[in-house]
Amino acid sequence: MLINALDHLLLTIKDIQASCAFYANILGMQINIFADNHTVLHFGQMEINFH
Repeated sequence: MLINALDHLLLTIKDIQASCAFYANILGMQINIFADNHTVLHFGQMEINFH
C-alpha cells in the first residue's frame, strides 16, 4: 500500500501547548485555535487535530 497524503489526523495528547510548539517550530505547521479550544495544525492541505 502506498499513501500519498493524509486529509487529517486526530491525536489525543497530554500537553497541547508542547505539542503545538514541536509541530510548529520543527515541522513549520500553522496553528489554529478555535473559540471552543479546538486546536488544529495545518501543513498545506493536510491537518492534525489535537484533543
